[in-house]
Amino acid sequence: MAFGRRCIPSGGVAPPSNTLGILGRRALPDGRLAAICLAPDGALLDLAELVRLRQVTPEELLQAAVARAEKAQVAINCFAAFYPEIASAQLAAGGVEGPYAGVPFAVKDLGVEVKGAPMTGGSRAYRGNVAIRDSTLVERFRKAGLV
Repeated sequence: MAFGRRCIPSGGVAPPSNTLGILGRRALPDGRLAAICLAPDGALLDLAELVRLRQVTPEELLQAAVARAEKAQVAINCFAAFYPEIASAQLAAGGVEGPYAGVPFAVKDLGVEVKGAPMTGGSRAYRGNVAIRDSTLVERFRKAGLV
């Protein structure tokens, strides 16, 4: 893992030079490497471009993001709930479109609701609450193609 280091995706073509932030390389089941990123600085659009160019599939990005999230969860307990199957179902249903098509995202449950996911607001007092709808922010993320 490196900060500000460029990463060569599975197709062997480097992403645009503005791909900064936390970049990593993850081996895929078939041995290829995929560029993954869980940081800002324009990297999300760059990942969407890699998907659009078919250098990385949305499923590969999701798999890599899940692996990174699981590691972070063990290290710093950063997720109240973890539902990669929601993104998997969205990808399986097809029709993911928009500028960020196929790029995975995560949200904090502090006022941002994801239908069917726990909504604790960061408090044990609200343990057991489940969001009955997506918040406007999540709706907009999904319309932009994020999964």
